[in-house]
Amino acid sequence: MKRPSRKLLDQMGIILLICGVVLGMGVSVGATHGMAQWLEIVGLVVGLVLVVAGLWMARTFRRADPNRPQKPDRD
Repeated sequence: MKRPSRKLLDQMGIILLICGVVLGMGVSVGATHGMAQWLEIVGLVVGLVLVVAGLWMARTFRRADPNRPQKPDRD
């Protein structure tokens, strides 16, 4: 099986970041409409985990980072 490219992994990190932010915004809107408190906490924790994972992936697999030597991409 072919390994995913760095560009694809970077894009997946950005998608995770966006999903985490949207989930957090949805939970905050739902909280104003009387959502259960346990559901608010779970939603915020999941959103925060998605944001952190997205930031890590986007930072780790960024293609043009001048401060870090890059391995050649095997496409």
